[in-house]
Amino acid sequence: MSASGDDPHPQHQHDLQRQDASPPYSPPPCEVDYKRYPSRFYVLAVTAMLAVVQNVAWLTFGPIPEQARTMYGLTDTELILLPRK
Repeated sequence: MSASGDDPHPQHQHDLQRQDASPPYSPPPCEVDYKRYPSRFYVLAVTAMLAVVQNVAWLTFGPIPEQARTMYGLTDTELILLPRK
């Protein structure tokens, strides 16, 4: 743009003004019919149960590290990894 304010591309300036005046674009609503697969719920249930079992193992040995270490003769590292064995 020159110092006198002349735009070498007047069409470009007009396009910018038109874009500013238009409302924001919103895509048309589309309805998708999703299919429900029972196997997905089975996998979800199995994964949730595995997570519950893992958490129960962690909660069992978490609050009693000294007693578990003495009872089973484990080192700190072995006690930490016990629920993963």
